[in-house]
Amino acid sequence: MVGPSDEHIAKRIVNSTQRPFTADNDVNTIRDYGLEVVVMDHLTDDGRWFLLADKNDTGLVYNDRAPLSMRKRDDPRTGNLMFVARFRASWGTPHVYGIAGSP
Repeated sequence: MVGPSDEHIAKRIVNSTQRPFTADNDVNTIRDYGLEVVVMDHLTDDGRWFLLADKNDTGLVYNDRAPLSMRKRDDPRTGNLMFVARFRASWGTPHVYGIAGSP
């Protein structure tokens, strides 16, 4: 997982057949791992990256406790139409494994 500014570099590292950024003809061993580059718009710092295992192999947890529900009604003070939305969710991790990243 990388930010938008590092997308091209990450794809170059993951997908090239030879080692990137060198004049040597060494084989790129990272390509054998079958990594997939995921771009996360919320990572805004250059050079930040994360390696994530499959979802079932990590300790990341997300619970949708109450799904999104919306309703509309008239505002008695102004006469405008109001939209009221409600949802509840919790996320976190009881233990971190299957995740590595840059400081």
